[in-house]
Amino acid sequence: MGRPGSKAAYFGPCVATSLEATESLMRWFVGRHAEELVYWDLLPGNREAVLLAERFGFTRIRQLVRMARGQSRVAPDPQNIYAIAGFEFG
Repeated sequence: MGRPGSKAAYFGPCVATSLEATESLMRWFVGRHAEELVYWDLLPGNREAVLLAERFGFTRIRQLVRMARGQSRVAPDPQNIYAIAGFEFG
């Protein structure tokens, strides 16, 4: 659910069935990386994820648009996706 990045610790992926579970994971991750910059890429359509990120002091520094060509795959409910793995992972 996290990895080192070239510029910061990176939270994700995180798929959860509740906001409380995600909050617990984020509290652990931020505590583990308290002295580091942390990145968290999320889906802006998941309002709970956005509000949770703001509560933890995150601010938007970029906005990305994912595009695909061809048949899309079945994905988990976007409201359960609290952090993506990163665009480099597809």
